[in-house]
This record gives sequence, C-alpha cells and structure tokens, in this order.
Amino acid sequence: MKGDRGKNSIIVISLVFLMIVMGLTFGGRERISRFENFIGQSLIPVQKTFNTMTGLLESLVSPVINIWDNEKRIAELERDNASLREALVSSALEANEYEELKELRGIFDYLPASSTSLVTEARVVSKDPGNWYNMFVIDKGYADGVKKNSVVISGRGLLGLVYEVSDNFAKVVAIIDHKNSVGIKIADSNRDYEGIVDGGIDGSLKGSFFDPSAKVYPGDLIITSGKGLYQEGILIGTVSEVFKDRNELLVTFTVEPLADFRKLNRVLVLPAKPDMGEVR
Repeated sequence: MKGDRGKNSIIVISLVFLMIVMGLTFGGRERISRFENFIGQSLIPVQKTFNTMTGLLESLVSPVINIWDNEKRIAELERDNASLREALVSSALEANEYEELKELRGIFDYLPASSTSLVTEARVVSKDPGNWYNMFVIDKGYADGVKKNSVVISGRGLLGLVYEVSDNFAKVVAIIDHKNSVGIKIADSNRDYEGIVDGGIDGSLKGSFFDPSAKVYPGDLIITSGKGLYQEGILIGTVSEVFKDRNELLVTFTVEPLADFRKLNRVLVLPAKPDMGEVR
C-alpha cells in the first residue's frame, strides 16, 4: 500500500509540474525565463523523437489502411459491375423478347385470314449439329394441334415444314435444307411467274422460274405461291443474284432468306393446308 501511495504521489507531482511548465510556456510573453528555456530545450529532443516515431508509424500503417480501403473499394466496384452486368443482360434479354414478339405480331399483316385463328406459338429447343438450323425441334406437338406438314414461320418469314410429330414436340425441316422445295412467285402482280426455291449448302436458297422470259431483278421480294405444301403469300426472302440458263429454258437466281437461320427462338406454327394435313 505504501509503495502505491509513493507512486501516486510521484504521478501527481509530475502532473502538477507539467501543468506549471505548460502555463509558463503558453503565457504569451515576449521572452521566457532561463528555467523555462532549460525545460523547453530539454523537451525538444523528446518532441522530435515523438514526432519522428509518430510519422514512422503513420508511414507504416497508412499503406495497410490504404490497402484495406482499396480492397473495400474494389469489392464494392465488383459488386456494382456485377449488378450492372445483370441489368444489361436482363435489359438485352427483354429487348430481344420485345423484338421477337414485335416481329411475331407483324406476321398477321401478311398471313392469310383463314390461318391466323389457328396459329400456335412455340420455341425452338434443339437443332442438328452445324451453324445453320437446317432441322430443328420445337416444344409443341400433337397435343397442341401441331400436325405433320404444319408450316413454321418466324417474325421475318418462312422457316420450314413439320415432318415428324410427337405429343409434346415436333421436328421441322427448314427451307434452306436441300431436301426442301417451296413453290414461289414475285410479290408483284404485274410479274406473275411461277417457280420454286431449293435449299443450298450455305444457308441461301436457289430459285428458278419456268418462264425463260421472266423478268427477275436483285432486290425482288419472293413469297410463297400457294402451290404445294405452303399457303400463299408467306414471305421468303429477296433476290440477291440472277443468272441466265445457257439454253434459256429457265431463269435461275439466288434468294437471301429474310429469316435468320443461325439464330432461332420463338416461332409460330400454322395449320397444314386442308389438302395436305395428315391425321395422326
């Protein structure tokens, strides 16, 4: 106990001494006393050492603190970037969905009136290997009213024909497949020629008119003629190049499909023509 009292006395005396020195030092006089000068000179090295140690400690600690701050900022930026990416992806998907729906709605402007009430919407769920959708599968089948020879279209134009049906899915052969042929004509009542287009190997279509005097030009819009398996008036594509047969027995040309056969998602299924439908 006595030892503690002695220590406490020393602490109290030291505090009083420091207060006296501080009071003398900050008195605001023009000249300090020799005693104050002695005390000040004695404290300067201590203050310098203290300031040096404080600066050194700050220089050591600051980078660590900065690293923590930077890591925190980086984590926040990554979270913000992730949120932005999700928002952009969501926005892009919504935009694609909107465009697809807009295109599908536009189909009804050129579909035969008798077909619009029986249209079935479907999605493409798989395709054959390769870059082109020569053959693909949709998620609607016999239970949804889809039958063999039902016509499949996108928001841009004709896609193909159903050739095999299950209860809940159906297989489609595209017009760009070499096994498919479509009866065609030019979307111009003043040039009433009949012909066909066949699938090629590069996603394009090869067309021909039986009339050797047929006037066909690049940019002409080609539609279905109504002869064969497809209803009349469905958009197919535009003429990209015209060739003359050496024997001038027919006019041949290439057609660029309006539908994108490298990217298919939403499609519409039209009922098969009355004389072409097939009962299960």
